[in-house]
Amino acid sequence: MNRGPIPGRSKTDFVAALRARVGEPEDWLLVLAEEATRTGLNALAMRIKVSAGTLSAVLSGTYGAKPDRVREAVRGALMGVTVECPALHQEIGRETCIKHQRTPLSTASPSSVRLYHACRNGCPHATIEGDQS
Repeated sequence: MNRGPIPGRSKTDFVAALRARVGEPEDWLLVLAEEATRTGLNALAMRIKVSAGTLSAVLSGTYGAKPDRVREAVRGALMGVTVECPALHQEIGRETCIKHQRTPLSTASPSSVRLYHACRNGCPHATIEGDQS
């Protein structure tokens, strides 16, 4: 099976398509479009841990939900945004913060349990609410 780009087919310019649709997009959306144009949706999706379909929908303006999770993943992974984690007592990337929030409860270590509960009970950076144990 021959995989890879189709010979003679041009690469998608997500920046031009975004500017045509929105005019002057938000900073994170422009960074997302630039990186998608440079590396492709699949590579970018793996890098920021969001599906390629979600990225495509966000860039085309057809994403049905709020793009908050995608925005924060882009800001952390591509724009270097960090937050002070109250459970870890250190600065971490925003995408790492989101990853911790999405991780199910693990009793492997006391710090894993502490992190799980901190993400759900008053963390100022949380995008999820309430203790889900």
